[in-house]
Amino acid sequence: MNTIAKRILSVAISVLILVSFIIPVAAASSSGFYYEVIQNTTKVRITGYNGLDANVVIPDILDGRTVEEIGNGAFASHSGIRSVNISSNVTRVMKDAFKNCTALEQVSVPASVISVGDSAFANCVSLKNITIRSASTSIGYYAFEGCTALESVSIPSTKISSGAFRNCTSLESIKLLDSVQSVGRYAFDGTAWYNAQPEGLAVLGNIVYSYTGNESEVVIPDGIKCIAEYAFYGTDVASVVLPEGLYYIDSFAFANCNNMKYISVPGSVISIGTKAFGYNNSDTVDDFTVYSGSDSAAKIWSEQNSLTFISVDSCEHMFSDWTVTEKPDCYDEGLKSHRCVKCNYRETEKVPAKGHSWSGWITISELSCEADGIKRRTCTSCGETENDVTITKGHTWGEWTFTTEPDCVNEGHGSHTCIVCGFESVEKTDPLGHEWIINENTDNNGWIITEDTSCSNAGSKYRICSVCEETVTQEIPQKDHITKEWTVVKDPTPVTPGIKQGVCTVCGQKFSQEIPVISENLPENVNELILNSNASIYFDNSGTYIHGVSAETKISDVLLQFKYPGHILVTDTKLEQLDNNNYIGTGCILALLKHNSQTGQNVPVDPACVIVRGDVNGDGVISAADARLALQSSSQLTTLQYPFFVAADTDSDGDVTASDARKILRVASEMDTF
Repeated sequence: MNTIAKRILSVAISVLILVSFIIPVAAASSSGFYYEVIQNTTKVRITGYNGLDANVVIPDILDGRTVEEIGNGAFASHSGIRSVNISSNVTRVMKDAFKNCTALEQVSVPASVISVGDSAFANCVSLKNITIRSASTSIGYYAFEGCTALESVSIPSTKISSGAFRNCTSLESIKLLDSVQSVGRYAFDGTAWYNAQPEGLAVLGNIVYSYTGNESEVVIPDGIKCIAEYAFYGTDVASVVLPEGLYYIDSFAFANCNNMKYISVPGSVISIGTKAFGYNNSDTVDDFTVYSGSDSAAKIWSEQNSLTFISVDSCEHMFSDWTVTEKPDCYDEGLKSHRCVKCNYRETEKVPAKGHSWSGWITISELSCEADGIKRRTCTSCGETENDVTITKGHTWGEWTFTTEPDCVNEGHGSHTCIVCGFESVEKTDPLGHEWIINENTDNNGWIITEDTSCSNAGSKYRICSVCEETVTQEIPQKDHITKEWTVVKDPTPVTPGIKQGVCTVCGQKFSQEIPVISENLPENVNELILNSNASIYFDNSGTYIHGVSAETKISDVLLQFKYPGHILVTDTKLEQLDNNNYIGTGCILALLKHNSQTGQNVPVDPACVIVRGDVNGDGVISAADARLALQSSSQLTTLQYPFFVAADTDSDGDVTASDARKILRVASEMDTF
């Protein structure tokens, strides 16, 4: 083929490719979706749906082409759709796309969608949940109007068009981002939220949505960022105070306010909508004045709309009456302020504290021998009280009169009377106690020894009261045995004490004494339980559970499989310490005791839980009771906590069955072993 022919063929192919992009492909269908190729692209727009799925997933790709748009009325009036999940390739949901889908309950709009079209979900009366993920998503006119089941929405969008959620009668919770720049007329009219608003300002987040009051002056609270479309349209407001920090004043916000002749716009405002103020229908209001900074957006807007502009720096202030903004109280000063009725410049002054305004004294309690005298007065402004207290001196007692005299062992009973108020106090006195005979035959405490004590026998002694002549006898404790040589019968361990035996050099009697457990030093760098190299028990992979312990094993035997057993605390499931002679069972907790030098206390660290196969009730013994628990668990009549579940799962298959219960019963009956 010559060069000219090649060039002709190349041009022809290019033309064919170009034509394939320019000429729209006829409508096609795939997987229940009808679509058309978007002009001059390789992407498609869904135009219809005849599938039967109740839960519709908008695909990323149809027949090799990216799904970018959901077209006008594509799913409109489809009564079988319950949920819609839109793919992350879709950028537009167009007009009436899901309108009148009366069974639709849930819609997820991905961050890729930049536009939800007019009436896109209107009259979806079952729609309960709508998730919009992007702040760049624009919500079209009447997009969700009449979604009467919708109760709450979270909207990150910066623009919400007129009527967007109108007549969503169940809608109570509305969350908007701080970045919302425009909220259209009627956007939330007819919602449960709007119907619950009191007369006056209806504030939605940081947006003034509407005004339904009849005041001539309205102060917009601090924190408001946006005044919505038509918010004050046609009201009787003559003056409005806008807060510093306001960013957006939407279209027609103060239009047709016939009493308003001026407005002061904060320098923070960056956007003012069409005919936002100074207009009566299509005409500007005569002599309407805008006050703001000399380099403000309000100045530019005023010039564009042929309205009179005066810099706030040039205003000849005309102040309103003083208004107390913070009331003074008895202790603290208050504040009052007034504003320029033209430019809203505010002056503030302090209001002096009022001081207390006391009432007269009122007697709370009369002074007596037993009670303080109290008078009280109250501040009529703040309710604070002040007391005047006269402290009681107490009773002035006369002489005691005894009805029963005390003796050596018995209490006495008597009374005395207050000479001021006549109150009689009846009391008892302690016994006088014995007075022991002390002479050359007694010790310093009056004792006379009748029989000496030895290492074989206890002795005895007595003493006599000189008043009542009572004789008191007391045993003298037996003396300790004395030995010089000991024989070790049982060596001590770090867990159990030993026993040694000796012979008394006085009486020749054999006797035993306990040898304390071996004290071992715990190295400072040891912070966890450590098994001996030849231990028969083991930790699971998490280091949290100890396996391999047999039933009817004493705690002392288990501890000896660890390094530093004398520093290990063993508790039951209620964290109560167990004796080393007890059986260890499922659910027992072992923890290393570390000494805390700062607090002077031993602190348990690195706790681990014991699991004894077949011991389901945690008593360390395998019995029919364990088999019953396993059987109840397999029948879902009871729920076992993790360590007891593992103990019952004898075949380690992750489930407790009747087979496990039978195995435990056979082991308990000594017909089988684990």
